[in-house]
Amino acid sequence: MIVLPARRKAPETWARYLWDRVKFHACIALLALPALFLPDYLSRKDAPLPFVPVKGVELVAGPFALTLGESNAARPQAIIGGWMKSYDLQPCAGCIDRIKGVYLRVGKPRNIRAAGALFGGNPFKLTASVQMPPSTSQDSVLWLTIETWAGEIHQAYVPLSTLSPATADFFGQQTRKQGSAE
Repeated sequence: MIVLPARRKAPETWARYLWDRVKFHACIALLALPALFLPDYLSRKDAPLPFVPVKGVELVAGPFALTLGESNAARPQAIIGGWMKSYDLQPCAGCIDRIKGVYLRVGKPRNIRAAGALFGGNPFKLTASVQMPPSTSQDSVLWLTIETWAGEIHQAYVPLSTLSPATADFFGQQTRKQGSAE
């Protein structure tokens, strides 16, 4: 016995017929639309990343020249056990491939294992979120530790008030509040 496929039922109304045709052509257009932008996307693939300079303090740690600045000038974010602040770092163009890791912390690190927050992201503009302990004051110092691929350690420091005056004022107000509460 031969089974023939069922015949498709004719649309009941002219509007339904028109809607089916429009729906079909709209789906084809939606599938073809990305193909129009594909050549532009593929030609941009090897374009360099935009260069955004970091505004901040120039530091020298060993043979490396770096620019350290705030990600934003707002006050630090409150977290459990202290405060969190984001900083940006821009190493010199010739030293990017010699740097293995860059760390930032409040106060001098005891050793490389306690070096602080690791910078990460685009090698031309690194970002780190540093935890600021409750004992942070206006006179606190931020220490930058650089580790090279050869195993060398270089350090530099910058006072918090020089790098981020608004953050230093914030911690000055915090210590005054704690002093008046006692």
